[in-house]
Amino acid sequence: MTDTKDLNKILREKGYKFTTQRQHVFEVVSENEGMHLNSQEVYELVRKKYPEIGVATVYRTLALLEEMGLIYGVDFEDGFRRYEVTKDDEQHRHHHLICIECGSI
Repeated sequence: MTDTKDLNKILREKGYKFTTQRQHVFEVVSENEGMHLNSQEVYELVRKKYPEIGVATVYRTLALLEEMGLIYGVDFEDGFRRYEVTKDDEQHRHHHLICIECGSI
């Protein structure tokens, strides 16, 4: 699942509207693959494209996309939930190694 048409189709099949806000949130997570963005980082990047969006909308959209299996969240024990796009060919989540010295992923 990598494009907006797929997102639109899946949302509608599940009874949700395809909105500009949902599109931008998904695009930011997708465009930053491997960056492990937290919700605040997603919000800041979405605001560059769509300044009117509120932080609560980003949180709700991330939760909805995760609930639908389009993205998944990972907790790295740093107090933040970080997001990645679920890939079609990914039957499982990949592992992350975290440096215990500096905390980098």
